[in-house]
Amino acid sequence: DVREALVSTMDSLLAPIFLTSITTISAFLTMTFSPLNSLVGYGFCISLGIIWAWFLSSLMLPAVINLKKWDSNLRAITTPSFFERWVACAGAIVLKYPKHVFSVGLLLVIVGLSGLHKVSVDVNLASFFKPGTEIRDSMTFMDDEMTGSIDLRIRIEGDLKDPVLLKNIDSLQSFIKTTNDKVTVTYSIANVVRQMHRVVMDDDQKYDNIPDQRGQVNNLFTMYSMSASPDELSALIDYDYSVGLITVLSRAMTTEEVFSFVVMVSNEITNYFDDGLKVDVTGMIVVIRDMVILIIQSSTLSIIFSLLIIGIIGSLFFKRFLWGLLAIVPLTAAIILNFGLMGHFNVTLNHITAILSSIIIGVGVDFAIHFISQFKRFSSTVD
Repeated sequence: DVREALVSTMDSLLAPIFLTSITTISAFLTMTFSPLNSLVGYGFCISLGIIWAWFLSSLMLPAVINLKKWDSNLRAITTPSFFERWVACAGAIVLKYPKHVFSVGLLLVIVGLSGLHKVSVDVNLASFFKPGTEIRDSMTFMDDEMTGSIDLRIRIEGDLKDPVLLKNIDSLQSFIKTTNDKVTVTYSIANVVRQMHRVVMDDDQKYDNIPDQRGQVNNLFTMYSMSASPDELSALIDYDYSVGLITVLSRAMTTEEVFSFVVMVSNEITNYFDDGLKVDVTGMIVVIRDMVILIIQSSTLSIIFSLLIIGIIGSLFFKRFLWGLLAIVPLTAAIILNFGLMGHFNVTLNHITAILSSIIIGVGVDFAIHFISQFKRFSSTVD
């Protein structure tokens, strides 16, 4: 009767359901190793949700079914639905043509492998929004009509009254602006010194440069301090003239442009400044570069640890390494196909799509474990 069917169902499914819950939770908990705090919180919270879903489906649902008196002659019980018949046909095809089905699956994996090298990483916030949305239009307006939406900051510690250092700062600014057409403006204390030098020389353009003598530079700062507050230069230099800041404003760049731009600036810094100077490079452009690296590391670690943990748990549960290996084969193929299709269809890897790998593992592990568990169960009872 229905009660016996319920008991039989619980006997056959409680163990694999518990295993799939454990492996799914483990897959999402691997996100706690991510260097991105948002992914850590996401992995922890969704693991709690899975625990609650396991409790409801494995314990509450059978209890609810057991409370109701079911008619075993109901059409919903005795007659298979359209989808059940379709799945039965698909199963018959698998059993009749196993080599063909396996070949199709292998072909899909090859398609995925061919697209892996095309996967690009893009963490530019503007790409998260469609053209026409308020945020996207605002960032586009900043890029097209103003000084840009991203910046680069170069912090220099040294004697900023030294004409040689000021000239090197000015040369670096000119190099940055002329070698990248997306750079809109650069400014530093060198620009102020050039302007003051020109103004005190009757606004003659030929004096729009850094003076050659340290005393001349010191006189310019002294005259400026007599006519204005020193705090007005606080965004460019400190009170002791020992720490200065170069600010570079730019339009939005792609991930590849960001990497090449940061490398170019870093190389030029070594050419313009002595090793004794302390020079730090930061700003939103550097943040974007580091974010790309963190996303790649987070996705890679999550996939590797998830597959490893699921394989170990599956091997221990089924008491055989082969079963644990078979449980992660479909997951590995699904991950390859997922990222391969992302490469083929130009779907970039970012904060949001990085979560997909853990979702695929967390959801897809159920299928293989249920199938292996049922296969083992029937193998012991069916000839």
